[in-house]
Amino acid sequence: ISICKTISYVEYYLHSTFKNPVIKVDSSKWEKKFSYSTAGWGEFSIRAKIVFKDLRKKPQYVNYWLKLGR
Repeated sequence: ISICKTISYVEYYLHSTFKNPVIKVDSSKWEKKFSYSTAGWGEFSIRAKIVFKDLRKKPQYVNYWLKLGR
């Protein structure tokens, strides 16, 4: 079974300077499952919260150092 089929949604926590710093991505609404793109400049840590369809499974958190160019 594909891991994507077990995920309900992903929340991305961007830098507080973004207009909408918390983005919730539900795979049914997006062509590319759980992806999100935006433009900006700088470097900062983002956090992603992965929530599973099976609510007995605890959400998983991933941290990533993001570098945005011009």
